[in-house]
Amino acid sequence: PTPWPNRALLVFDDSSWHEELVKDWIRKSAFTLHSEQMAVDCPMSGPLVVPPASRQCRICKKEIKKDVLHGHMDGILTDLLENDWVLECKAINHFSFERAWKGDPWPVDYFSQTGVYIRGAQEDQPHLRKAILLVKNKNTAAFLEFILDYDREFDTLTILEMTRSDGTRAKPEFVMEKVIAQVYQKFVSIKEHVTTKSLPARPYPPGQDWPCGYCRWGQVCWDGYEKEFVQMATEKEIDQELEDICAYYLQASGDAKEMDKEADRLKDIIRNYMREKEYKSGRVGPYVVTRDLRYRTSWDEELIPPDVAALAKQKNPFEVLTIRRPKAKGEK
Repeated sequence: PTPWPNRALLVFDDSSWHEELVKDWIRKSAFTLHSEQMAVDCPMSGPLVVPPASRQCRICKKEIKKDVLHGHMDGILTDLLENDWVLECKAINHFSFERAWKGDPWPVDYFSQTGVYIRGAQEDQPHLRKAILLVKNKNTAAFLEFILDYDREFDTLTILEMTRSDGTRAKPEFVMEKVIAQVYQKFVSIKEHVTTKSLPARPYPPGQDWPCGYCRWGQVCWDGYEKEFVQMATEKEIDQELEDICAYYLQASGDAKEMDKEADRLKDIIRNYMREKEYKSGRVGPYVVTRDLRYRTSWDEELIPPDVAALAKQKNPFEVLTIRRPKAKGEK
């Protein structure tokens, strides 16, 4: 693997400091925060490593059994009624924060991690089944609190309630099935790839720099993809259920293009009026019209030495999906 990208290291470090800030605020409240970074062992239904591999935790130096998932939880909260809650802290960007609130999609990886901590803590405290997943918006310092309940008998995790820092609450009907079982299956899949010396399917299309930018194996993962792409099957029969979707896409795409043209036409009318009047801004009814002077950065390659320009240039593949309806013979 390549070294960690500098930006990834900064993002990880930033999230860790957000966690420390949150814990500091909790310590000043009526809640008691304890068992910070406590080691937990979540039992799995089978071994997680390929024999004869052994594992040792880098944090607590504990030898880890082959059939447990070992981790360190953020902590346990004890409220005024002496109820215990597993605490899991996360810090994410604004767009991920809003998607988590809307459940589009739900942060199921966070839910799985929290479920693993609850199940592991139940080895010592069988009646502990609830958790607080506290998510911080790194852009606005807003918070989103998930109250979660893990049912050990049915291996399910339920959202009991969600609360934003502005007081908005919601009780979505969401139950995550087979929480621990799904986590185990991920490790089974990894073992199979290790045994067969193969790679799993890439989770993102080429050109998605932001997720791959956090991965040390990004270059290895995409190495040789152009050759793979050329060898993919062509002119195959696609499932019939996609016919209506293709038709709807072409209709929606055509409508969007027409609306974009109309929007550009109307914008030109307004822009020309403001230029003729030499207005920088103005108001009409409830609408405000503003002209801004902005700058675009560009590079004059003729001023850059050819050897420097050659080293700086990067050619990265990306996929383009085209959907069209060829005309039938005789169709005009």
